[in-house]
Amino acid sequence: MPETPSPRRRPIVILLVDDQQFVATVVTRLLATETDIDVHWCSRAADVIPLASEIRPTVVLQDLVMPGADGFSIIRQLRANHTTARTPVIVLSANDDAALRARATAEGAADYLVKLPQKSDLLVAIRRHSRGASGGAGSDPA
Repeated sequence: MPETPSPRRRPIVILLVDDQQFVATVVTRLLATETDIDVHWCSRAADVIPLASEIRPTVVLQDLVMPGADGFSIIRQLRANHTTARTPVIVLSANDDAALRARATAEGAADYLVKLPQKSDLLVAIRRHSRGASGGAGSDPA
């Protein structure tokens, strides 16, 4: 008896928000072999919400230090936007400070990784948070 094909799953859509080209290149290369992950990069704070509304990310990877806005204000904007209000945000920060971790959580971040993380750590965080994501590419429209 032939196997019933499983329905094609939507990819995990990552919105990487970081002003540094180097970080975007490294993260994109780390995830390049993952066939179910699509990475989109946003380098300007002003472009985050329009791009997120367009691509409906499953997970946002967010730097805390951005020109024009700090990462905390971007997290608040993501939380206030109906398209991304429930999209998990994983902070990527060069600063491994307990107070910053606590503030990121209080502002609505789902996780906090020190950049640049090992591929395995990044994948674990992305996959863990994409399973429960709502409102992004991994969920069906209502």
